[in-house]
Amino acid sequence: MTENTNKKVEIFDQVHEHPTQKGYILKKKVQSHFYGFIIGRNQHKLESIKKNNGVEILIPDELNNRLYFTITSEEKSNVQNASQEIDQIIKESIPRLRWTHFISIPLICQEMKEKVDGIQKMITTECSNIKGFSEDIYQPSYKFHFTVLMMKLYSEEEKKTAIQVLKDFKTEQPITLLGSEVKVKSVGCFPDNNFQFLRVLFAEMVEDETFQKIHKAHKFFSTELEKKGIVIDHKPLTLHGTLINYRYKRYQKGEKRKRNINLEILKNNSQIADYDFGSHNLSEIHISTLGKYDTNGFYLPLTKIMGDQQKEIKNEENENENENENENEKEKEKENEDEKENEDEKEKENENEKEN
Repeated sequence: MTENTNKKVEIFDQVHEHPTQKGYILKKKVQSHFYGFIIGRNQHKLESIKKNNGVEILIPDELNNRLYFTITSEEKSNVQNASQEIDQIIKESIPRLRWTHFISIPLICQEMKEKVDGIQKMITTECSNIKGFSEDIYQPSYKFHFTVLMMKLYSEEEKKTAIQVLKDFKTEQPITLLGSEVKVKSVGCFPDNNFQFLRVLFAEMVEDETFQKIHKAHKFFSTELEKKGIVIDHKPLTLHGTLINYRYKRYQKGEKRKRNINLEILKNNSQIADYDFGSHNLSEIHISTLGKYDTNGFYLPLTKIMGDQQKEIKNEENENENENENENEKEKEKENEDEKENEDEKEKENENEKEN
């Protein structure tokens, strides 16, 4: 049997003459998380691109294994212009994508978990009569951690890049961070340490040698990931372990939502304000996955480095996911605290600010 030398070869991401009709064609590969931005509600955005550039566009169709946009026109320049418009849409949509992963330092040794449980019990005793207070605003002790850097890793290639950067940190950096002692003492809050309008209550890290090492690690991760094209959070590092996040508040039907709560009573309680959480041996650094959890309830690691060995963990799509989708969404909102909210949410928050 002779080999078929006329087998069709598909050309991607390059404008070329259409093989079966007059004009030009481009099969443009786009990561699936950008499809919605390009197509738009009721395909309005897609229709605008077609009209603006005089092209026809077939959208991706997974059922038929067409995982690309097909742009056609009699004029080559029309196809090129439509492709450029799609590129611009992708660029502008990146800030609107959710954070997917973060570099974390787990603080979940038994002693630290007991300390977190202890202060939360003290807070409940102190605040149980305050309007709007409820225990659902607590961060569980089995998820206690420091966030070093937020990232957006949507493609497999981006995940591989981030994994390699974490490996490089261990093998190439003279920073002896693993094995260091993390000391945690006292509490603070966001925004601006104003307990009257508290949104997040957190445990603070003691500013010692390990504190400086983590800041150097943050600089390394930020520089290397951004150099390799990974979208990262550029906000300055504020090392804190979340104890309360008022976004976790569960409201009854018809109950008015609020952005913050007045817990100034905590600031005046020295046992709480100066609470000593003890210390933790920094034995692991993770790339944690938002909305997915391991069997102990901590964030499922995409990978992690430990002491003298590096362990990569396969992140199965359906492995160890939370029991219901609503809980997952709550976790995503927690780590995306500073992410842009939709216009309705903004209006509600502005009204609450005025009332306060």
